[in-house]
Amino acid sequence: MGTFWEDWYSLFKTFCLEKDVFDECYNRLLAYSIYNEPHRYFIHGAFHQWNILSDGQRITGIIDSNGKCEDFLVDLATLDGHMKGFDVIQSYQIYQEQMDIPIPNFNERLIGAKYYNGLIGLRFYAKMGWNDAYFELRDELF
Repeated sequence: MGTFWEDWYSLFKTFCLEKDVFDECYNRLLAYSIYNEPHRYFIHGAFHQWNILSDGQRITGIIDSNGKCEDFLVDLATLDGHMKGFDVIQSYQIYQEQMDIPIPNFNERLIGAKYYNGLIGLRFYAKMGWNDAYFELRDELF
């Protein structure tokens, strides 16, 4: 019995995962990783609305960590991807500016984080057979 991701390369042959799309996203990730690599923090790793507790006004807790050591913008990119139309990134940037917390290379790091999440998402959707989600994400990445 293997793990969920065991032999994931077979997804190129058995599911909708397109090798040229994967390779292009991977190359873009590598190009932007120079901006993300120096910034390593303990992050949630599965930061989306289903793991955020709220009283209706404020965040009161965050549950179900999939702890990773990555650029914290990976969590921001995850939340933004799950909450399209809520201006998550803009709200975050406004808060950071109000607190006078500079984020070096913000745009480049965010792009790198999106490709990081995108590669995981493409493989996941292909493995699950969720073709509509796969093609929607693919189109967003390009």
